Formats: sequence, structure tokens, C-alpha cells
Amino acid sequence: LYCPATRSLFSIQLPYLGRKIATSETLYLSKTFFNGALIQCLKARTRALQIIDIFVFGISNEVPPTTKYRIMNSSNVEKDLKQFLSPRTITQMPGDGQQFPKLIDNRNLIYLPVRLNCDVTVMCRKDVLTDCPMVLDCLNMDISYALYVLPKSVHGLVKRTRVWVNKSFQYGFCNNPTLVDYSTAHHEVGWLIWCLDKVEKTRSVEIYNCFEYLKSRKHWNGPGLILHEFCHLIHQFALPNGLDNSNVKRLHKRAKECGIYTSVLRRDWAKRNVERDLAYATVNHKEFFAEMSVSYLADFYHHLNSATIGDGMDACCPPLYDSQWLGQDNHTDPNFSTLPHCNKFFPFTRGQFLNFDKVSYSGVSALWDVIGAWIDDETDAYDADSGLCYQNPTVKSHADVKPKLIEFDNYMDETVSL
Repeated sequence: LYCPATRSLFSIQLPYLGRKIATSETLYLSKTFFNGALIQCLKARTRALQIIDIFVFGISNEVPPTTKYRIMNSSNVEKDLKQFLSPRTITQMPGDGQQFPKLIDNRNLIYLPVRLNCDVTVMCRKDVLTDCPMVLDCLNMDISYALYVLPKSVHGLVKRTRVWVNKSFQYGFCNNPTLVDYSTAHHEVGWLIWCLDKVEKTRSVEIYNCFEYLKSRKHWNGPGLILHEFCHLIHQFALPNGLDNSNVKRLHKRAKECGIYTSVLRRDWAKRNVERDLAYATVNHKEFFAEMSVSYLADFYHHLNSATIGDGMDACCPPLYDSQWLGQDNHTDPNFSTLPHCNKFFPFTRGQFLNFDKVSYSGVSALWDVIGAWIDDETDAYDADSGLCYQNPTVKSHADVKPKLIEFDNYMDETVSL
């Protein structure tokens, strides 16, 4: 592997890249990568399982010319390796006289802070304020709604979480950029370092395209989209062991293997020839928690509780977000002039979730009991202003929350205990 910044070669034994690298291929990486970012990231995580040997040759003056790093593998290490060493960064070695392709540097982008009435700070690019100011009113309504359905224990976490809003966003090579238009939660700093983005975005929510957000949110009947992203951070901070919570992983494993999530209805495919797809909750345990939490928190549309996938979209789908529904007492929530939220994928609501998958429902319900009892010590929280990450807030036991034990059918060795 070749580092153009130092004109050095190094080799990595890497079984997690997704495919073998041919002998003639060269992996090009940015200078930021070589300034110890990955090495520090990996050295900080020395937990169990199998060993990865990394041999580094002449990365920079700060690293000895030949160094061997022995790192214990974990799910986080594997994730970081995939992010830093993505197959999309593989290119052909430039010939004589050619230069390494320049990377887009987003670290100096200017964002203007806007404090919403819901007490959340939105960091906006200037073109968002000039070309799409309506997104601020929309976010204020959506976040206010999220606070309404979320337990009070996480209100402080939500209110100190910054939401970064862009009109458009791209990263990667200047001559072949990757354009993104979705919304996401930034859990750790690794990805931000890799794509030369602001590390201050760590542990926050980002909307890469404000217009796409306004368009996509209707599939959750509005607030469900931003609620999904906040659930990712609630998973990280309010559950024991955060994103490594074993109960979430076991529930996801069981849900994925039981087969009922392989073909479910999705609202953004309504009226198409094909209205079913693999549930997004099966992607990984983090998406499982966020997806099923949005359904669990949607304790509305009770007249649809008994509807099943087999009944079809018209029979089980909450009314699609449209101005014609606003203000109708039989569908709107009295606290907001909008439709109550639902999930984009079936099960759309809490009642449907209970009837569709009682095991997952019981598990998610137990997890939210723990979240409801969480004591948020803000002094241990992430300090977004300084960019420093302190010890995660801890979950302190609550006398009113009893441990719950869930036995999976045909999974006698797989239990969820809280």
C-alpha cells in the first residue's frame, strides 16, 4: 500500500476489507489518515476476540519506520477498519508525473447556530437559511413532537444534541465525489476524520440535504424521521454498554433469523407494483433498535392494531401525510397540528408491533423501561463545544423497574435479561 504524502509503502493483513486486494492494486489514503488517526483509534480498543496483526512501514515521523501493532478485534474495530479502508478508496497507482487525486476537505465549512424554540441548537449552512428557511420551523415542530413522545429522562440528551443541516453535502475525491442526501447520527469520530469532516459533529444528528429531509419525513408522517435519529443516540447513551448492549444485539439476531422481517410493507412504496421490502431493522442491531423504537413510540392509530401485512397497504397503513388530513380530530393528535408519527416500515405502530412480533415487542418495551429510569448526569456527557468526549452517562438502577427475562422460541440459550 502506498502513501503519497510520504512516498512510503506499507502492508496490512486485513481480513475485513470485504474482498482480496490483488497484487497489482494500490490503496490510496489521505494524509490525515497517516497522521496516526487509525492507529490511535485501533490502539484505544483492545477488547476480546481474535487478533489482527498490522505492520506499518514509514507512515510519518511520529511513527517508527517499522512498527507492528497487535490489536484485539471487536465489532468496533471491524467497523472502523471498514470505514477507513473502504473498497471505494482503491484506485490505480498514478504514473510518473501524475498526482494523487485531491480529497474534498469539509473541515472548514461554516455553520451558523440557530436556537429553536424547543431548546435545540441547529447548525445551519448559510445557503440553508437563504434557500430553505422553512426547514427550521419543520425541525422545531418535529423535535418538539419527539420530546412529547419520549420519556423525560432523555429530554436533556435531546436538547443538547446539535442538529447539523446542509443544503447539499459531498465527500471523497474532488474529481469523483460521493454525494449524500440522507439524515444520520454521528456516533464516533472515526468516520468524520476519514472523510475530512468536522470532529465537532461527533455524537450529533446531521441532515445532509434539507430539501430531501422535507420530502422524506412524510413517510414517517413527519416527526418519525428525526425521532429515528435521536433513538440512535439514546441507544448509545441511555442503555448499559451503549451501542454494544447485548440485549439489543440478541433481539436483532432473533428478529433477523425468525424470518418475519424478510418481506414487509414500506410506506414510500405505496401504490407501486411492489410494496414490500426487507425490513430496514434487519440491517444491524443499531437500526433494529431505532426502527422498532419508532414503531413502539407510535401509540396511535389504534383502529389499525389488528391489521396484518396480508391485509395489504390500504388496510394497515396510517393515513399518508397530506394537508387534507391536518386538523381532522379522528387522526390528529390534540397537542400538535399534524398527524401522529408512524414508522416507514411495517409494523407502523405500537399496536401492530405487538401483534406482529410479541417477542421483539416485549424486549423493546423492557429496554424503554430502562431508558425511562435512566439518570442523565450532564457532567459526564459529551461536550460538543470543546469537542471532548468524557465518560458516557451511566444507567443507574431504578427501584420501580423490575428485571425482565425473555425466552425466545427455539432460542433457549439466547435470553434477554434487563
